[in-house]
Amino acid sequence: MTKKYGDQIIAGTLLQLRAEDGLKYVGVYHGDDEIALTDYSDLDALMDSGYDLATLVDESTELERRPLDDYSIEAPIARPSKVACIGLNFKDHILEMGHEIPTFPTLFAKFCDSLTSPFGKITLPSISSSTDYEGELVIVIGKLARNVSLEDAPSVIGGFCVGNDTSMRDFQRRTSQFLQGKIFDASTPFGPGIVPSSKVDYQSGLGIQTIVNGELRQSSNTENHIFSVDQIVSYLSQIVTLRPGDLIFTGTSSGVGAGFNPPNFLKSGDVVQVSIEGLGSVVNEFV
Repeated sequence: MTKKYGDQIIAGTLLQLRAEDGLKYVGVYHGDDEIALTDYSDLDALMDSGYDLATLVDESTELERRPLDDYSIEAPIARPSKVACIGLNFKDHILEMGHEIPTFPTLFAKFCDSLTSPFGKITLPSISSSTDYEGELVIVIGKLARNVSLEDAPSVIGGFCVGNDTSMRDFQRRTSQFLQGKIFDASTPFGPGIVPSSKVDYQSGLGIQTIVNGELRQSSNTENHIFSVDQIVSYLSQIVTLRPGDLIFTGTSSGVGAGFNPPNFLKSGDVVQVSIEGLGSVVNEFV
């Protein structure tokens, strides 16, 4: 179950919950390890409905509170039509990885099978010897978006999550296309839920940290993005139609395991926590 992860969740976060009887619910966290259950059962369907997330959060203050520990917390979006990712979006990370600063966003993708829950255990693949962590801000698209201007980009963002773009570096480096190092099954946790965009001052920058076994490894701010959230959304929408529930991982800062000398990759028993100001944390043990 949740193992009392309430201290990792921000009040006003929409959570995808599952009860012990297997039934699914969309709940809103209200602090003190309490949630309010909405009339929705599935966050994917809620995003498709177009209902304003912030309104639902506000309306939930009138609902009955229930203990968070009665439910498990699942990945907030299970079936996005696409998971887009931005690589090389922090200058310090680009330098530690030995790449050139890009002129345009570096794009790759993930599959739905790559996604996993914000507090679950993650299995280290036996065929990889270099599993790495990458703390990132995740955009959740809220409206159908095509050819969106930079100025209109905020209007199509539904909310934000915390993500860990777990990477198998040996597979990533096998070819010039590093997709294969990014798409292992159930390797990419995100959540803990969705915080509506209107409740996140993302344009002013959000502090982001990654802690491994209690040791601070990454510490930066999204204001250090080479390509901002709005630029990313606008750019992507020129290429492909963005749909409600689509996810965009926005890139990681320096401090990844591959940047150490020698590299410091994850091993069984390691616990990785990625936290973002105003969005909460994802915490996962690698086994």
